[in-house]
Amino acid sequence: MNVCWRHPKCCESYYGNVTLLATDGVAGLQVQRRDRVWLDAPVLHGAFICNIGDCLMRWTHDLDVSTPHRVLKPAAERYSITLFVDPNPDALVSAIPSCVPAGESPRYAPITTRACLQSHFDATCGARG
Repeated sequence: MNVCWRHPKCCESYYGNVTLLATDGVAGLQVQRRDRVWLDAPVLHGAFICNIGDCLMRWTHDLDVSTPHRVLKPAAERYSITLFVDPNPDALVSAIPSCVPAGESPRYAPITTRACLQSHFDATCGARG
């Protein structure tokens, strides 16, 4: 099994809200369960893959959980079309009050989308000064 054939980090979760992925029927995408077991994403003709991102996870106080994923080297040429759904860079990302149980504080401090993205880039690529 040849993992991480293009991406040096090997696995990642998406920083934004939602990713919609249309594929061509060639397998290769894997997602990681919370117990760290990797599963092949099923190939369903005409279906879209929906991936929850880290930003939506912050907004929902972890009710929706982002999915670490990776791509294996495909057996054949593989094409996919991705739509990233993200908030405005200046939008404030803070827990939706109805997602935070009574008596609990939000797990994450409020942050702008821009700062959230920058923190992910810094963690992935190293801070640039």
